[in-house]
Amino acid sequence: LFCLFDASLERGDLDLGHACVQRLHLRVGPSENWARMVERHAEAAGGPAAADQALKGALVRHPESLGVRMVAARRLLNTGREVEAQGLLRELADAGVSEACYFLGVMGSRRGDFAQALEWMERALSLAPEHA
Repeated sequence: LFCLFDASLERGDLDLGHACVQRLHLRVGPSENWARMVERHAEAAGGPAAADQALKGALVRHPESLGVRMVAARRLLNTGREVEAQGLLRELADAGVSEACYFLGVMGSRRGDFAQALEWMERALSLAPEHA
């Protein structure tokens, strides 16, 4: 399904891409992979603003999905919107997502708050020691 989705976007077949997004949602629900597909499809169809809107909609429809929140937080971080990402990252950190703790540590370090950065990094490590 993922290869077909990638091919559909490469060829500009947005209808097929949308069908892939829908099929994945039916099979696995609002997963992280599904949210990434939503983001990519929306961006291909309407640009960055459309991708932002699509993820906001996914967050509203699936507030329980850690995967959707993580994809939305990464998008905010990748587009320089750390302040907006902070709330999502804290929710994810509270739910035990090590990647969110890591990003919060990086943000603390960038602000010069090294004590808090260290706390977040240690938490990330305790949640995912295999990433040491």
